[in-house]
Amino acid sequence: MKHGKKIVAALMVGALFVLGTCTAFGAEPVQNTIQVTGNGRASAAPDRASMSFAVETKASTAQKAQSENADKAEALIQALVADGVAKEDITSGSYYVTPEYSYAPDTGKETLEGYRAYQRFTVETDDVDGVGALMQTAVQAGAYVDGNARFFVKDTNMLYQKALAAAITNAKQTADFTASSLGMRVTGVHSVQVDQNYNSYAEASTSASMAPMNAKDAVAEETAVPEIRYDDVEVAASVQVFYVFGK
Repeated sequence: MKHGKKIVAALMVGALFVLGTCTAFGAEPVQNTIQVTGNGRASAAPDRASMSFAVETKASTAQKAQSENADKAEALIQALVADGVAKEDITSGSYYVTPEYSYAPDTGKETLEGYRAYQRFTVETDDVDGVGALMQTAVQAGAYVDGNARFFVKDTNMLYQKALAAAITNAKQTADFTASSLGMRVTGVHSVQVDQNYNSYAEASTSASMAPMNAKDAVAEETAVPEIRYDDVEVAASVQVFYVFGK
């Protein structure tokens, strides 16, 4: 399976240079400080994937629609388990049975045509390169793809820490360059503030369209396993550092 860009640390920089006395983050005034904003990014190949499948049945009665759809759901679960998915990684989601009507515009009359039963399942796997095969298995078992696949990194904290390390390095490089340009050097750190946005990395993910898999004939042949392409997962981090500088 191919995926997008390799692991990277793309650095962006912004700095506010303060000569003389300033107050850093509510602290006491400090002489000769440089306030630097460091930004860092880190990316990694996903190691977990999530996808959703649905089974649907139309029948003349609610009981028949419900019973036949339950059989489809069981067939789907058995097929996925046989393909290596753990039962605890198959989660049942939306479920409903609803009447369906036809409408005659000339008379304004609605006629009950039958009932439709629907059940949705979310499936997760560590085999990110096997998503296409699981999609094939599900469709051949009578289900259809319900939405896009989501690819993510399980240890988002570790990925965020890499981005944070890149941001800190970025800030230090900027401070060193600025100080040397002024004929000075960085002599210490007065204070640091991490601009932590939990939502920026807690659910770090990327997605891939699974729309072509909604037709059974798209995976009719067992050898025609679809290739699902995905990008690396990327997170960002930012820090503000007050560096002390002197001669």
